[in-house]
Amino acid sequence: MMSGPPIGNYSIRLASDDKAWIGIDDGGPPVVRVVASGSNSVWTVKRSEDGKYALEYLRAGNNVYIIPDEYNVVGSIVPSSYPWIISGPDGGPYTIETSGLGPHQAWTVKDTSPEAFVTLEYLKKPLPEQQFCFVPWPGPE
Repeated sequence: MMSGPPIGNYSIRLASDDKAWIGIDDGGPPVVRVVASGSNSVWTVKRSEDGKYALEYLRAGNNVYIIPDEYNVVGSIVPSSYPWIISGPDGGPYTIETSGLGPHQAWTVKDTSPEAFVTLEYLKKPLPEQQFCFVPWPGPE
């Protein structure tokens, strides 16, 4: 059975240089690193019927950009030099869209390491012109 973050409320906690992590409210390890100009976004983690984890949008902050873990290497998604923007309705699985480059992209969260960090997994394939690359980031100190 796949391990992963516990189901419950997660909130954005600013770190430095306007970078933040979505962390567990009880002070647990960070789950998804984001870059945000605001710290009042709130998300919850739910397990879907297929056993995968997904973040559910609860309340919006300011612009939020996702930077997932990928096979224990933290990186950022940069499609066509634009960041991915977290957006979504008031509830339901969140989606990620680019800055005016195309339709919404849906993702789910899965565990990728013994440290319980997670990464984002495609639910919908991006358009060919929305190629992305992972930009290395050193991670938390």
